[in-house]
Amino acid sequence: MEEAEILGDRISIMAKGVLRCLGTSIRLKQRFGAGFTVQVQPESPDGAAAIAAAFEQIGVRSEAGHAVTNQLAGGGATDAVDQRIAGGDAASLPVSRFAVPREKEGQLVQAFEAIDAATGVGELTLKLTTLESVFLAIAKEAEIAEANGKLVKVQVESPLLHGGGREVSVQMGVDQQMLNLRAATNEFGHFVLDIEWGQNEEGTFDVVSTELRAATEAEVQAHARTIGAA
Repeated sequence: MEEAEILGDRISIMAKGVLRCLGTSIRLKQRFGAGFTVQVQPESPDGAAAIAAAFEQIGVRSEAGHAVTNQLAGGGATDAVDQRIAGGDAASLPVSRFAVPREKEGQLVQAFEAIDAATGVGELTLKLTTLESVFLAIAKEAEIAEANGKLVKVQVESPLLHGGGREVSVQMGVDQQMLNLRAATNEFGHFVLDIEWGQNEEGTFDVVSTELRAATEAEVQAHARTIGAA
């Protein structure tokens, strides 16, 4: 994809034997891309927490280092990080990376203003989604259209669940699914499964990663309204 972006004046992408798009790299990113990728390197635990809070306000969660950022915000790893900072090793803090979808691009200014007002925030990088993600998005659309509601079984491993894991069925291509599962407390609860789709080692479109989290009350209510409307 890097070679195509550098050398190609216009790029075409085929999926399932059909030409899906044709245009310049920038045009394809704008038309089919997921939006912007924001990467921030915090300089302190307070900076990491401020970054996470700023994007949480616009409904965007961290891709990489999410668990570590949450630990910092909650104080779980603050002592160890403070020791690294005291020793001049602030660069070892996890980089916060956020994928901002097109529908939330207008709220980026709000997040940037909150980050600018915070202390302990280092270098920030803003860039368009990659051409590879455009290819995966188009391939995903083609697979979803052909699957026609097909269910895929996924093994979810999480300490939030009773027994540490559970096999669940998800609809082909969905990025997020609400699940009612037995929690580690042995009681049933609502969870949200965030799903990343892509090509596996065999080149087949499949689930490449999942992340399970407890659903918020707002998400549970929105899910109930969706079911009621259906």
